[in-house]
Amino acid sequence: MSARGKKRSASSLGNTSTSNVQAKRKTQVTSNLFGKMVESAGYVLGGDHTANEITVEPAVFQKQLSQLFKKQASIDQSVEKFCSALIEYMEDARRLRMCLLSTKAAEQSEVLTRSTGLDSLIRLLLGVDCLQPSLINHLFEKLLEFMDNPTGGTSSLQLRDYCQVPKLILNQLRWLDHIVNGTELCTKLLELIDVASYDLKHEVIASLPEILDDSQHSMAATHLKTLLQTTSDYTSAIIDSLTNLTVSAELGAQILEVAMARVSSAALVDLPTVIKYIMQQVTPSNAQELISELRDKLDLDTLFVPPPAACSTPRGTQRVVNKVSVEATSEYVIFDTINCSISYQKSVADGWMKTIESVTDAGGHKAVDIVVLLILHTVSSRRKAVETLFTSKVRGGQFTEDLLSSVFKLSSGALLKFFPSVLTLSEKLLCSGMPSVVQFAMCLYQHAFISFDVYCQQEVIAALMTHVGSGMAAEIDHALDVLGSLVETHPSAMNRFAVLVKNILDYLEHLYIHQVRKLYYVLSVLAFRSEESNIQDELHTVVRKQLSHVESRYRRMGVIGAAMMIQQLSYGGSPRADQTMCPSLSEEKEEPPHLSASRLKQAQTLITDTIQSCSQSQETATLFCDEMCVAIRHTAMNPSVLRSLCDTVVTQFQETFLVDCKDDLPTNLGVPLQLCHGLDTLDNDNIGLNLLPVAMAAHGLERNFLLQRVSSQFKLLRVCEQLLNSGSLEAVDALLGCPIVMCPEEILRLSAFEGLPTSTKQDLCLVLFHCINWMRELVCAFAGDKEPEMRAKVISRLATITKLQSQLDTCMSVTPDFLCLLVDADSSVPSKPSKTKSKETSVSDKSLPSVSQEKGSTPITAPTTATTPTTGNNIDKVQLFFRKLDMDVFAVLHYAPLSKTIMDSEMHTAEREELVIQPAQLLFLLQDLHSKVSSSLSVAGFGARWRKPATTSAKQNTSFDNTAMQLAEKVVELMPALRDHIEITYASCQSTNVGDDVDGFCTDYPAQCDCLILLFKILAVFFAWHQLSDPLYSHLLHQSLELLSKTPHPSVSKDIGLAAKGACVYFERFSEHLPLISCSRPYVMLLVSICTACQSNAAQKRVAKICTQLLKHSWAESTMETTQQRTETLEYLLKYHFGWSVEPLKAVEEMCAKAVPELIGEDGGQSVSSIFPTLSRDSFPCFYKNMMITIVSQVKAIPLLTKGAQPSSEVLLDRLQSIHLSANVLYMLVTLVKSFEKRAVLSAALKYGTLYIEALLKFGMPVIDVEFRPHKDEVLTLLRTLQKSTRCFQNFCGHSKVQRDTTLTNHVPKLKKSLEMFMFKVMEMLVHHDCQEAFSVGNLRNRDLQGQEILSQVSKPSHSSQLRSERQTSPNPNDEAQEE
Repeated sequence: MSARGKKRSASSLGNTSTSNVQAKRKTQVTSNLFGKMVESAGYVLGGDHTANEITVEPAVFQKQLSQLFKKQASIDQSVEKFCSALIEYMEDARRLRMCLLSTKAAEQSEVLTRSTGLDSLIRLLLGVDCLQPSLINHLFEKLLEFMDNPTGGTSSLQLRDYCQVPKLILNQLRWLDHIVNGTELCTKLLELIDVASYDLKHEVIASLPEILDDSQHSMAATHLKTLLQTTSDYTSAIIDSLTNLTVSAELGAQILEVAMARVSSAALVDLPTVIKYIMQQVTPSNAQELISELRDKLDLDTLFVPPPAACSTPRGTQRVVNKVSVEATSEYVIFDTINCSISYQKSVADGWMKTIESVTDAGGHKAVDIVVLLILHTVSSRRKAVETLFTSKVRGGQFTEDLLSSVFKLSSGALLKFFPSVLTLSEKLLCSGMPSVVQFAMCLYQHAFISFDVYCQQEVIAALMTHVGSGMAAEIDHALDVLGSLVETHPSAMNRFAVLVKNILDYLEHLYIHQVRKLYYVLSVLAFRSEESNIQDELHTVVRKQLSHVESRYRRMGVIGAAMMIQQLSYGGSPRADQTMCPSLSEEKEEPPHLSASRLKQAQTLITDTIQSCSQSQETATLFCDEMCVAIRHTAMNPSVLRSLCDTVVTQFQETFLVDCKDDLPTNLGVPLQLCHGLDTLDNDNIGLNLLPVAMAAHGLERNFLLQRVSSQFKLLRVCEQLLNSGSLEAVDALLGCPIVMCPEEILRLSAFEGLPTSTKQDLCLVLFHCINWMRELVCAFAGDKEPEMRAKVISRLATITKLQSQLDTCMSVTPDFLCLLVDADSSVPSKPSKTKSKETSVSDKSLPSVSQEKGSTPITAPTTATTPTTGNNIDKVQLFFRKLDMDVFAVLHYAPLSKTIMDSEMHTAEREELVIQPAQLLFLLQDLHSKVSSSLSVAGFGARWRKPATTSAKQNTSFDNTAMQLAEKVVELMPALRDHIEITYASCQSTNVGDDVDGFCTDYPAQCDCLILLFKILAVFFAWHQLSDPLYSHLLHQSLELLSKTPHPSVSKDIGLAAKGACVYFERFSEHLPLISCSRPYVMLLVSICTACQSNAAQKRVAKICTQLLKHSWAESTMETTQQRTETLEYLLKYHFGWSVEPLKAVEEMCAKAVPELIGEDGGQSVSSIFPTLSRDSFPCFYKNMMITIVSQVKAIPLLTKGAQPSSEVLLDRLQSIHLSANVLYMLVTLVKSFEKRAVLSAALKYGTLYIEALLKFGMPVIDVEFRPHKDEVLTLLRTLQKSTRCFQNFCGHSKVQRDTTLTNHVPKLKKSLEMFMFKVMEMLVHHDCQEAFSVGNLRNRDLQGQEILSQVSKPSHSSQLRSERQTSPNPNDEAQEE
């Protein structure tokens, strides 16, 4: 036989042997009780590899099997034999597995369901009650047997099938229809949990809710709670199981407490399950408490630690990547869990909102707060509330940039889902107008750009471009700032969007000059910081087209663009001055590129081309100098480029404007010339500024622009010199003392100037104007020099400025057309005509400066027309055209007294005269400082819409581009100097013996008074700056208060109220001897600003006391102040004398009872009150108006009663007494109208009487109504008092009609309507309290102020009206109150 035949025979023998074994086993099974009974019940056992079959329905099988057991003699013995046989049958692992798998319906059977999803044999047997307990015991034994993996060949099953056996056994116990002994089953399962392996324990814990009956849930939950406390390995399984168990409220609270404690120590993968369980337990009653506790324990900063740098080995790198992947997935699941809970549970969302809102500490917020708010923002119904809460948190300093940085340190994939909310919040916050909120929004934009993918980055850029196109000036500024910061910190990431950003050029025509500068800065950085940029050529093309454009406004844009391109082509690596937006991102800024020779050559070529393009227009040449100053100051440029630029400017400046003093001056100009205003001794080496000859040689508008270049080129020259020579100006210091070629001073006197030709007068005014600009630039350049000689010259130049301004003022008074030279220069190229006609405005209103103006006020286009000025010009109309002073100029305020001999070493020293700032020079500096502070720190409307920019003068200086923050810091630095000048000026005014003739005693006295007023105003505007309360700027408030007090209290920095009180104490000593009453208004304004900024009640009381002292002071008459100024001052003093006193109504009552009666008497009374010398018959209307305002405000201050919150009886009684006192004071005031029959007094009585009645109806009547029953007598007395006042008001109305004064009669209808409403309200109240007998209605007769009946209204009364009149004039004696 062949080998193949032998093998086939062996295989046949093997199969035959296996079949024989299976047949033998089947015979053995069917011969025992187990086999017989299941076969009799309709169940066919299969082989080791074939499924079991059933021939009847499962329920029929269980019923027949139960009946078979009942037929047995002993059920217990039968069950025992049955189970023994079953166990023996399942000793084979393959048979056990087949018994646990689904049963198959037999082909020839009565089973209706032919699917394979029929229950297994074990599950069918568990449905038989008598078998269930024993079978469950055997199943648990099998669980322990299959708990561990098999070793070697101990099992006939494969490993995969072997591991599935425990799960199959547990599946048999799930969702049983009936459990015979639930307690025993629960006990066995819990015991199994304690001894089972790790994997089996997970399976058992997870299956508990599906196996146990509800009656055993508490027992299982208690055990799981204990297990959760002792181990953290099964947290997710335990929490999932507990979620599906039904427990009592007490046990549920205990489990919740354990789960809450597990939050801080749970593994990252288990945390979503724990959070989900806690969220499910939230109810409206415990929402805030539960969410607050969860928030305290949930610390994302410690859970999601940024991964360390990847290891050098591949295995280490893989571990780091896996860890990052797990953390990113866990973060996403956690956020998604919170998101689902918030979306489907209103109480959870409310709890998070209230919890976050309740955190008031700046350091109490966590990263999870911002994440949850982003999640809440995705819910449309809560979007507005989230934006409001977010804004308030940022404004209050509770959401900081550090907190925002910690949020974006989380996985970007987890936060990506909330990117739309991030973008929407950024847009809303940027439009808020509050500096700290805007700053936060700008950082939010930056983080969104850095943290997300390219698609999101593109969306961020698009959102910023939308802001630029919004037409809101502030939005445009902030959006361009964000773009500027991004190109600084992440130029490579921004470079891919360069083409997109370039599209902002479409909005260029609508931008202001400083916005155009920012835009070109962004584009220049994108174009020249990267070698791979693709917009360089296009940017060059745009700028060159603009430089060669015929319209002036486009040439200005081109000049700005060229300056920014030169700045970036010669970029030396220094950051911009304003690059402090988000410090946490600054470390990512790239290193500056290496400047190759080609780049430097390109920069120098662009400088040459721009200068050549500007040579045809003096206007653009001036603007180029100013713009280069801005570019050089903000970025350190390459020294070689600076030197080339400096040399070019020096050459042009020398050739055009400088002459040698030894040269003869021209004599053919129509006016004599001489060297004026020189500070140095004249010799052959001196130089002079050739102003007048240059002006008279030029023609038309170019003459003005040519003279503008004097100051612009000098500024660019000195900026370059400072940078090239480490701040030294030694190379140009000769210009500080050089003379100017001008006409003699005799010609500028009014008598000689009037006889000159008109063209000559215009030339001389123009030269004076630009001579002042030249001096202002000199002072700006050398004010910071520490050399005594240079400081003395600076002071002398300030004196020259004041002198020249006086001369210009004199000359302008007889040169009516001079202003047109400046206005026409601004409007030399008209812009597109406006679609709407605007009202004609004056030149001073329409001709606004552009480049030199503060940020946001500089348009790029020009006005269409210029209004011809009228006669009577003065220097005030050209103030806006002067070049602005730098903040460095105010270092002069720190100068100590100097000796005049220091000015030149060659002068004789026989006399030494102290050189100090005179009142005129001090007044000049303070006026400029006050203008800067008022325009930058005052409350301005946010978001002005696009408008046709009014002007576009290019002649002014661009140096004053300080933000409000920078200006406020400068003011704080000047605080000691301002304080010293207040003391010096106050002492000087005191030392002047005023006497009767104040105005003629001392020529410096008016200037000293003006200086004192300006000093108070500057400080008042600073402390009134609304952003001082912002946490971003609060340190300035502390620092300034410390500097104002020479000996600051050690606790000033801790107690702001104490600091305010100390400042008020310091300023209180100035109240005794103020020179003029008009000085007291800015003085009190300063004190009020300090108290308001610090919110100090103690300081407010001191201010009220100071106001009282000022009102009791006897002020001398002076022509230096007008009647209107005195009246406005009195109104301001009275406002805080009454408003901030301890009891305002008592203060008004005292004024009416003691001071005012002194003006009334049979002989006419006194002309001035002895108690309040400021009170006279002339000033009484002012006092009367403020007293009426006070009583109205006090009634409005009464809290409005609501149904939910009812105050105590003591509080209500206090309010009633306050109303009664106000009614008494009102009656005193209305009776005073008869003694002061003045139109202003009667008008105030009618106007504020109406407001009083309306306030009484809204705030007072609810209190009167509530207090009527407990205090009936007091209420009726109050009504009688009010009745007297209402009768007087009726007389006032009748008198107004008789006088036929429209100003008075305009108040009558509203007052009568209020009186009628008040009458019906009183009637309703009396009827409601069953006291209607105390009220009667009658017709009032029309009377005048004195109570006399108006005869024109007398008519024969009818019978009914006569009865009513008799009832009115003869009231019922039982009536307690009568109201008409």
